[in-house]
Amino acid sequence: MRTRRCRRQGLASVIRAVSIASAAVVCSAAAHAQRPARLVLPGGERIEVLGLRRWTLDMLQDSLVKYAPRASLASHACAATLRYTLGFADAGSWLFVFGGDTASQNTVAVREPQDSARVRFRVLLSDTARGRPEWRGARTLLSAHPALMKFLTRAWPRGANAAGTDLEQRTPDEQHAIDSLVSFLRLHGSARWLAVARRTVFSSQNWQDRVLAIAILSRAPESDASWHALLEAVRDADDRVNGIAAQSLDAMSQVRPRAVDWRPVAAGIHALLEGTSLFQFNKVADVLMRTSVGPRDARVFLRGGGDALLEFLSSEHPFLSGRSRTLLTQLRGADLGPTPEPWREWIAAL
Repeated sequence: MRTRRCRRQGLASVIRAVSIASAAVVCSAAAHAQRPARLVLPGGERIEVLGLRRWTLDMLQDSLVKYAPRASLASHACAATLRYTLGFADAGSWLFVFGGDTASQNTVAVREPQDSARVRFRVLLSDTARGRPEWRGARTLLSAHPALMKFLTRAWPRGANAAGTDLEQRTPDEQHAIDSLVSFLRLHGSARWLAVARRTVFSSQNWQDRVLAIAILSRAPESDASWHALLEAVRDADDRVNGIAAQSLDAMSQVRPRAVDWRPVAAGIHALLEGTSLFQFNKVADVLMRTSVGPRDARVFLRGGGDALLEFLSSEHPFLSGRSRTLLTQLRGADLGPTPEPWREWIAAL
């Protein structure tokens, strides 16, 4: 199985306006998402689109032909095209390859342009903002060595040391950069620096500082405040930041699973389960399940929302539907089955 994601920055405003107008003329607003739209291509590849409300599969394909003729729902950059070119509020895609066969399924999840108010990213600008002066050396390392980002997502949160237990092949320069970064991170593990890291995640306008803060917090799972800050960072509008935050949370919940009181960031979880940061849905679901969420959390997490959970429940691939059903069951305290309707009724009654 391979996964793909889209970047969440930049919109083509003129095309976005045309797309919105077209959708508004053809379809009226839908209270809930339609059933998944599915298509089988001549070569056997299956396409599945989740989250459509006013748009239809034909509208999507026609818009791609008109505004992005080199792209399609089966292309590698389909989700990025939906975001950049068609102005969708959010999009993510997953490519599933079945065993050694050539058959595959591309599942695309979307939030339409009209639904931008339902996507609640945390926007902290900009790339050029000055960072913390004392972190300048670490930022220079991140800029000079792209391999460090992979190290921060795969090895560091799991406790890997500078020698590299993540089995990555590295050049001597890359290993030296990792050694230097590890020294920096280990010097910032005190209570004082953890507090600084939390403030940085919530307020810094320098994305590299936010990444460094996430790395610092990812090795402090004993504090609920670390989990809260990383959860909020999953809603960061910068994919470099929300990706590392989701990876770090996932690693923490595997290495140090424990019960977490999520109430201080319940609004952020509500936004994620409604459809913000769609590509990170599975990691968020796994983290919540490993940290012992339950019926006591259902009302604040789902009341008036839960759209992403229900849409992913409708996917024909268990990678998405299985997680959604398991999390819903954990929040409900009982399994209401594989279809969205009973779950929707339950959420409406919360």
